[in-house]
Amino acid sequence: MPRIVTVLSLCWSCLLFYAGLGLFLSGFLLVRVELRSRSSCRETPIPAARGGLHETGFSQDSCWMARRFSRAVVLIIDALRFDFAKYDPKNRNPKPFENKLDVIYHNVVSKPEHARLFQFRADPPTTTMQRIKGMTTGTLPTFIDVGSNFASSAIQEDNLIQQLVQNEKKVVFMGDDTWEGLFPKKFFKSFPFPSFNVKDLHTVDDGILQHIYTTVEGNEWDVLIAHFLGVDHCGHRFGPYHPAMAEKLSQMNKMLRSLIGQLQNDTLLVVLGDHGMTSTGDHGGESEAEVNAALFIYSTTPLFEIKHVEDSNVVSQIDLVPTLALLLGIPIPYSNIGMVMVDLFISEPKLDDNQYLEQAKALHINAVQVNRFLESYSNAAKDLPVTKLKYLKELFSSTVAEYNDLITVIQKSEKIVPDQDFHARFQNLLIAQQRYLRETKEVCRESWARFNPAHMLYEESFIKLQDLTKKIVVIIPCIVFVLVITGFLIVLWNPITVFLKDNMESDEAVAPPYKGCMETEVDCLHVVPLIYRKMQKAMSVNFNDNQTKTRTVAAYGLGTVYSAAVITVVALLTLLLIMLHNERMSLAFLLLFLEGFSFLEIHGTARNLSLQSDNTGYFSVPWYAVTAWAFTATQFFYATGHQPIFPAIQWNAAFVGFIEGHSTNILPALLVGMNTFASHILFAVGCPLLLLWPFVREMKSSKSKNIKKESGDDDQVMEMRLRENPQMFSAAMLQLGMRYLFVYGVQLLASVCTVAILRRHLMVWKIFAPKYVED
Repeated sequence: MPRIVTVLSLCWSCLLFYAGLGLFLSGFLLVRVELRSRSSCRETPIPAARGGLHETGFSQDSCWMARRFSRAVVLIIDALRFDFAKYDPKNRNPKPFENKLDVIYHNVVSKPEHARLFQFRADPPTTTMQRIKGMTTGTLPTFIDVGSNFASSAIQEDNLIQQLVQNEKKVVFMGDDTWEGLFPKKFFKSFPFPSFNVKDLHTVDDGILQHIYTTVEGNEWDVLIAHFLGVDHCGHRFGPYHPAMAEKLSQMNKMLRSLIGQLQNDTLLVVLGDHGMTSTGDHGGESEAEVNAALFIYSTTPLFEIKHVEDSNVVSQIDLVPTLALLLGIPIPYSNIGMVMVDLFISEPKLDDNQYLEQAKALHINAVQVNRFLESYSNAAKDLPVTKLKYLKELFSSTVAEYNDLITVIQKSEKIVPDQDFHARFQNLLIAQQRYLRETKEVCRESWARFNPAHMLYEESFIKLQDLTKKIVVIIPCIVFVLVITGFLIVLWNPITVFLKDNMESDEAVAPPYKGCMETEVDCLHVVPLIYRKMQKAMSVNFNDNQTKTRTVAAYGLGTVYSAAVITVVALLTLLLIMLHNERMSLAFLLLFLEGFSFLEIHGTARNLSLQSDNTGYFSVPWYAVTAWAFTATQFFYATGHQPIFPAIQWNAAFVGFIEGHSTNILPALLVGMNTFASHILFAVGCPLLLLWPFVREMKSSKSKNIKKESGDDDQVMEMRLRENPQMFSAAMLQLGMRYLFVYGVQLLASVCTVAILRRHLMVWKIFAPKYVED
């Protein structure tokens, strides 16, 4: 088989392989760009002339908008599904998770202007860490948040905690220690408890109960955050139908009743679930049971408009971010795309002519902040549709113009004119503002936080492959050209793998000794012509005295002409990869070579013993050898200190030889990638040795030797037989490459199936998805 056909076949197979991988990747991994800009009080969205606080945009107690509360207690009951908090007095035979939080029901019914229960909709992935990010930044966290510090688990985006600290608020935290990792050194006081042991239902909750009541009674706090884990752990261990779930919810009910009795008039109580859970107690995906959590808001002072609510309002989790920010008088985090909950922005408990003004002002501030974020994000990334961005910009401009016009009318009169048309304009403005914020959120959600099952299922979709092929037709030839040229340069670095010697003039060297390394083309031109002239002289025929004398040349190394080149490439790569690793990994690389060499010796000897009478069998590498070789590469991935999780990436490799840093991200990414996949690179480059090594270890049987002597044939031995059978050699290399690729494809398929099936599992984003990315 011609070599060009072999190369093209391998390239096409790789193209199909990575096309399917890319399609699944586009459906499963959720990606967005992370901005590091922060909101500040001095960048007010509303000037004083348009209803702002005053010209500088902030006052001593408030920022952007007059605060409604000076304190807030935020209780996160992990995995508090909405039906866990809902109470049905007609249900006479409740399940273990039903009708346990009666304190919520009684406050909502008896004090409708003080308390309200909402459906709290989470965005996938419904894992605790991602939900905390969403509820503090106001954006849609994904599995991959592309930022400058990919290895850090701390939240770098602007968030509520950062804004509270920035505005000199004392934040006290207690509960799930995940918060300590996400917000290091941000809390005025902290009482973290370990959260990983899902079999432990009480340690975290009991620890919070020891501190929460005394903390609330004290004065050294402005915002108190408590994260209970008992309900979530009970779900993981027993499921929601176990009696233990009733006990945990009853404990939470008792805690809420006691805490409500301690609240002061200036304190807002927020009780929420970060996500729900399935019937088996799991979460992580986007099913209704997982995304439908509960949100309960309570204030000792009137907060809501008194109205009959048939069904609980549905609120997105990220809507809590701008709502809390404005109620506490701090700026909305920069990257927020949530919409303020207008029900909490009634100007007075009783309805008067100004009932819409506060709502319009809050929505206007929110819209200006979201528009600022969209402009910054569209400049930093190109994953949002341009046509939709243009439409959103037009919608925003129209709402701003209408708001400014209405404010102008108000400023020209002492109070709002109680005119029906004027009220209608305000109502239409509120609808337009909410429409803008809602559609903005939907555009971002479509791009960042939505699984695409079609891509995950139909990886090799013909339509997608056609579009991909059009791009690859241009890109692949360039990549293949660069890779081929690079490979030839490495092999040609020292091309003399065959050594010659005149068998009649052994004392004379084929070429004069050359000391040092051949670093330039001139060095090569010095040696190669000498070898050529020596061979020409040695093989010439001399007619002296009518006698013919033939000189011959002995060639050493012809039997390993191919394997020597491969070993040279592997050796050079090893030097580079060892340099990118910690010096303590040198022993691991030594063991890698010893194991690889031992395996090749065993494989070569076994093949020779089993194929003494079948020479064609040498041109096929058995499956056991290819599979063992691939598994050995995976073994040394761990042996060199790596793990398939992002915190384990050895980022120091990016700065080996570049202490001053890099001007671009390309070279450090290449160095880190080579460090991470060092074992896979070495074993992939050394894979041809599986075909070549049996020839190196070739052993002739006595029968074949006798035949050789009797016939007088000088058969080609070792790797020279490959040169005598170029088509079989090319076919064997193609088969070896396809089998090696197939083994890795099976591993990747297993990871794909795992993350697809377990995408709702608790640990999918911490274990299964990173393993898939590594594969």
